Amino acid sequence: MKNENPFHKLPAKWWFLLCLVIFILTQILIHPDILQVTYFYAEDGTIFFNGAKEGISAFITPWGGYLATASRLITAIAYQVMLISDSILAAGETIEIFSILTVALICTYFTSDAFNWLIKSRTKRLMLMLLLIFLMLNFINMFYNTVDLHWWFGIFAFFVSLNLIHNQEIKWSLIPFVILAVLSSPSTFFIIFPCLYSIITYKTKSAKIKSSLILLALAIQAVFVFFVPSQLVSPDVAVSLDPIVSQPLTDSPNPLDWLDGTILSVIYAPLYLFSAAFKLSITGFSIVFAAICGLILWLIPLLIKRKDHQFLKSYFLALIAVFTIYGMITLKSDFINGVSSFYHSTTAGIILILYGILISNAKKLPYLIYILTPPLLALHTIRVYPIELTPNYHLEIVDPYIDHTSSTTTRISITPNRGIYANMWYVDVPVNENYFKTYRCLEE
Repeated sequence: MKNENPFHKLPAKWWFLLCLVIFILTQILIHPDILQVTYFYAEDGTIFFNGAKEGISAFITPWGGYLATASRLITAIAYQVMLISDSILAAGETIEIFSILTVALICTYFTSDAFNWLIKSRTKRLMLMLLLIFLMLNFINMFYNTVDLHWWFGIFAFFVSLNLIHNQEIKWSLIPFVILAVLSSPSTFFIIFPCLYSIITYKTKSAKIKSSLILLALAIQAVFVFFVPSQLVSPDVAVSLDPIVSQPLTDSPNPLDWLDGTILSVIYAPLYLFSAAFKLSITGFSIVFAAICGLILWLIPLLIKRKDHQFLKSYFLALIAVFTIYGMITLKSDFINGVSSFYHSTTAGIILILYGILISNAKKLPYLIYILTPPLLALHTIRVYPIELTPNYHLEIVDPYIDHTSSTTTRISITPNRGIYANMWYVDVPVNENYFKTYRCLEE
């Protein structure tokens, strides 16, 4: 008689907690220095932390063309931690902790029993999420900050959408987190289609209400994305930058350019699964060769599972999600077609999950898939791009002088000296007069 997997004997709550701990520890072990390095990454300091003093109004102030509610919320908590503890280091650690926890919760959701219907084995779901974390290491700064959480929210929206299109009703306890994700990321816009599908096909009133609430949040985000002007760079730092960098986001590409750029990006998207193995850069490839490779990778799952209606739903959801995400990127910003760019992180993650569903459930797969896929994905565990965790010694210097009762602030640069970006990111903190007596040179 076969021995049952011990993981499957665990009660659902204990399994959830076990996976949560595993994903937290994985993020820490990826870069153990995070336990010693306190840093603010880019907008976490200049925009979100500094904006926290504005209170509620900060939450309805778009940045980069969209509402970033989760980032605002986490940094608002960090700001209060600084006021209570008189420590900027404690505030930075708060941001790191919440960022790690958010990523861990997103991954844990997929390993939970809410996805038993999709991949029966808990172990397979766990391994797939570990591979997702390792894949994300190939893209810029996807951990330990709130700035890039919006890419993770796109993956979370894909998880929720998988349940919606397969008539798996979302629990009420999850709805606030889905709404928060939608109000924090334009990468979630594709969830409109699963929500409309659930409203039309679900029979229960509660399911229709839940989807309607998500659509309401999506409508609020859409107003800020499409109708409220936004800039990439705050007025305070624009003066120190090249004028091109500080241009507001006002121009959109013409429809043909938008469509061409989006379609090409969708075709290339599966190639980013193998970025760790080849340091793949589409711009370094022949356009025709890259397009052929991308199309083959899209066609393999479709051909293998052409009669599996449940898988086909997941397949076309992934295709719609990738198209929508790249469409938003092409529409709202200057598209960067580089492998190390965060622009490709969510789409690569979605395609990895699609392939994970395929491999986990297929009874008969070509031997080539069995031979090639595991080693290629395993390479993500040993060949990753370094995460930029730059300790800011000015933060350590200023920390003993933090005084929340002081009306005097000092501006600390949080960006390494890199050309025009040298003074782009900073954090303003209240300090007592002893700081200026001791470190006046830092203010000059």
